Amino acid sequence: MRINKIVLFTMIGVVAFTTSACTQSKKDTEPAIIHYQVLALKNNAALDPMTQIELDAAEHFNKLNPSIQVVIDYMPETPPMAYSTQDIIKILQSNQPQDIVPLWETSMLPILDNRKLLLDLNDFLSNTNDKDINQRILDNATINGKLLLLPNAAYANLMMFNKELFDAAQVPYPQGDWTWEQFREISKKIKPSGPALSYDLGTLDMLMGGSGKKLLSTDGKTAIGYLDSPEAVSSLKWLNSYYHDNDNQISPLHIMDLFGRFDGHKMGMLLGGMGNTFLHLRGAI
Repeated sequence: MRINKIVLFTMIGVVAFTTSACTQSKKDTEPAIIHYQVLALKNNAALDPMTQIELDAAEHFNKLNPSIQVVIDYMPETPPMAYSTQDIIKILQSNQPQDIVPLWETSMLPILDNRKLLLDLNDFLSNTNDKDINQRILDNATINGKLLLLPNAAYANLMMFNKELFDAAQVPYPQGDWTWEQFREISKKIKPSGPALSYDLGTLDMLMGGSGKKLLSTDGKTAIGYLDSPEAVSSLKWLNSYYHDNDNQISPLHIMDLFGRFDGHKMGMLLGGMGNTFLHLRGAI
């Protein structure tokens, strides 16, 4: 049995361990099969620490809840899928979408909500105050009073740097008071060189942060006056110039490309949400 509306959150572990959020007792739960999408191909799932956590959580959940079976769906081998916004929309609008799909950025929620692809989870939350998820985290996934996502973690934007490359360039380690211009000048000095920022809307939104502007209105209904604002234009020009600083003229990179370059000592620093990178590089930084 598939759930006829889509529940969107980032890891089955939230379901497995947040039993106080359920409004029904186990004895009232009907037998069901829940399809959960992971962001890995089946043949290399063992190489991804985050996928292993998800697989272990699903197995544990199935043991604790014999009437509910979580089935893992892997990414397709062909055609290749980058899991972009359009890929997620394609999955959710398919004839048999997964019941649970991961989402990297909450900035996508207004788009998905406007297309009515998500289930409001408020009806499934207990009215008591003993929720396992902090209310401020839940508020970040709430739009127009609707809870559309259950976050399993929030990752800060952090600066990771390779000490050997910084020492070789005789450059001081990153400090908390860096400006964007200092960041840019240091990027030029570190060899091997390469951008430490992904070329995407998330980076553009981060660059605009100091101006107090965002790419979308607070209600998520319009980009007019935001995406085309002077602050957005200025931030995009800065990002383009930053990429042109590189001697090798590297093409715009996705955050996953940057992870690979940083892990391979091909770049001296990396700025971004570091959740999966910490798992992958733990002990090697």
